[in-house]
Parts: sequence; structure tokens; C-alpha cells
Amino acid sequence: MPALTRMANASSPPRGSSPVGAAGQGGPGVPREGKALLQGIAICGRCGRRMPLRYSGPQGDLPVSRCGLEAQDYGGAQCQEVRAPGVDQAVEALVLEALVPERIALALEALGQLEREMDALEHQWQLRLERARYEAQRAQRQYNAAEPEHRLVARTLESQWEAALRAVESTERDDETWTRDHRAHITAQEQQEILAIGEDLPRVWHAETTTNADRKHVLRFVVQEVIVDQKRLRGKVWLQINWQTGARSEHEIIRHAVSDREHSEGERVQERIGQLHAQRQTDRQIAAVLNTEGYCTTYGQRFRPQNIWYLRGKWGLPNIKERGLRPDRLRWDDGAYTIAGVVQAVGVNKGTVHTWLELGRMKGWQLGPYMGWHIDLTAEQMSALRQQAEHVRLTRNCQVTRSPQPQAAPEQTATR
Repeated sequence: MPALTRMANASSPPRGSSPVGAAGQGGPGVPREGKALLQGIAICGRCGRRMPLRYSGPQGDLPVSRCGLEAQDYGGAQCQEVRAPGVDQAVEALVLEALVPERIALALEALGQLEREMDALEHQWQLRLERARYEAQRAQRQYNAAEPEHRLVARTLESQWEAALRAVESTERDDETWTRDHRAHITAQEQQEILAIGEDLPRVWHAETTTNADRKHVLRFVVQEVIVDQKRLRGKVWLQINWQTGARSEHEIIRHAVSDREHSEGERVQERIGQLHAQRQTDRQIAAVLNTEGYCTTYGQRFRPQNIWYLRGKWGLPNIKERGLRPDRLRWDDGAYTIAGVVQAVGVNKGTVHTWLELGRMKGWQLGPYMGWHIDLTAEQMSALRQQAEHVRLTRNCQVTRSPQPQAAPEQTATR
């Protein structure tokens, strides 16, 4: 998609004129094909330096913006390390949302800037050509004005003339190459493509033909830099977008924490679990309520009963006993069997029942860890289990009965 890249290049400063970045560092550099969308424009919210990018993770494909210049150069503490995917997704959504009411104006402005940029570059090439031709003509005049008897001077002037002619040929070839790769005039088809980009930017942004470098070009067309700070708010990343228009906007996104102490809503989650526990709800019920209310774990996932069990144990909340659970209870109110009920109905021990549950020979569920099993069995399944248990017992009895007996030594017949 060449028109998309050229549209963004129209807003980029000429090479060699990049402004000085934060904290006296260089500019953002050229957008590359890496996954990190904010490559080159992410600024540390702690020290103001531009944050270098590196890749980590098991496969080495997780982009991370790390500010460690203070530790590297002066032996100080590392400012921060921010994982790029979450911040990139937030900035991407904000940019696409911000461009919705201005898509047509953006495309028209980009078209005008691209035309002016092409005209300026073409004028520079014409000046270079005129300069090279003037030097060649000047060298020719000097050679013609030399006296024939001054052979040494004539040879020197002839060499200068030939060098000037070669410079003209080289400049003309470079001009032709540039004109071929960067046409000064945009065709009607390219104009329609740029206008279509302005009308349907999200579709173009997510298209398979749009490269990461193309997206970074477009992003820099509207965003100057993004300041990030993940230590300002607990469990969140604070970021400030400095737009090319001079406007600024602040945002907060929830980040994945390594422990519940860094959870952005850790106190609210603990308070809510305490309330639900006081209502004598089980771990499974508490997890369902938290998921319905939009809470998530430290890793951004849905709550499971195991998570509630772990947090209860950490906070000293006892397990909720199931209603009607007695050691001699064989069946639940809904007709499901307990472990003791299966033991009595089938005639096996508890270990066998747990093994069948693990192997999937019978289906069961629990309200929470270490709570009673609810085992659903039909009459046919119960009959099949009894037959299997009886078959195992008969097989074992037969093996015991058929075990070899010690034989007496044969009598020796004396021969005379």
C-alpha cells in the first residue's frame, strides 16, 4: 500500500532535520517493521528520556519499552519497564477514535502536503542539475581558453572537464531514479486511494497488506510522542498522548500484575470476596459473581473457584460447609450421589470412586476445592459399574485360586 506510506511520509521532516527529542536525545528514528507501535516515540514518565525497545519472552517476540539509562550510565536505579502490547492497543484505539470525525479533512490535508513536498524535492533536484551543468560548461570554457602550447595545463583542464561531465551524467541518473520511485505528480488512482484511506481508516489500518511500518508512519502523522508511567498508579499504566496539533490527553489502562498486591482493584476485590463470603456463598458462586461484575485476576483473566480458594486461605477466610452435608449422607437433594453413596451402591472403596472420577468413567462436580462431590449416575451407569466391580473381584479370586502349589519331590525308584 504505497499511497498510505507516502501519505505519512508527507508529514515527516526532511532527513537531517529531525528535532531533538526528550532529555537532549535524538529524534524518534525511522519506523521499522517491529511489532511495537510506539517504537521511537515512547517517553519515560519518570525521567523524560526516550525509552529504548527490546524483545523478551520465551520466544523473544514480546516487545518491552525499558528505561535503564540512569542505571547504565550512572549506576542508579532503573526507571521502569513497560510491556508494549497493552499500551499499543490502547493508543491504537484512541488514535482511530480520534480520527473518526476528521477522516476526510485528514486525507485532503495529506494530499496537499504530499503535493507540496514533491514539488519542493523536484525543485531541489533541478537546482542540483543546473549546478552540475554549469560546472561542466565552465570547465569546457576554461579548456577552450587554454593556449595550445601549454599542454600540461590543457591536460589538467581536460580532466576537470571530463569529471564535470561525469558528474552531470551521475546527477541525471539519480534524478531519473528518484522520479521513477517518487513521482512528483499523483495519479487519479492514487488520489482515490488516499481519499479512501481517509474515509475508512480502520479497515486500512487492520488490512493484511498494511505493514507495521505503515501503521507507525500513520501514527506519527497524528501523534508526536507518548509519555508512559506504570509506577504512578497501582496496577495501572498512566500515559499522556501529545498530538501533532499541540493537544494533550491523559489516559489510564490496567496492566497485568505479578501479585495481588499490585492489582489495580486488589482492595475492592478483597472487600467484595469478604462480603460474598459473609453471605455464605461458595467459591464457585463467588467466582461467578466477580466475573459478572467485571472483575479480573492479576493476569487479566476470569476468576475460577481455585483463585477464590487461594485468596481465602491467604486472607484467613474459612471454607463454607455445604448445607445438609453429613458423613452418612448418600445422596443430595437433587438426586446426585455422594462418594459414600457410590461406595455403598456399587460395592467399592472410596479410592476406586476417586480413580473413576479422574479417569472420566463417571461425571461429578464440586462447589469448590475440598468440598463434597456431586456424582450424577443413571440406572444403566450404576448397573454397568456394578458389573465391572464384580468382574474385577471374580478375576482377582480366580487368580488367587489358580496360583501354583508347591509340589513334592518325586520318589526315587531304586533299581537293582
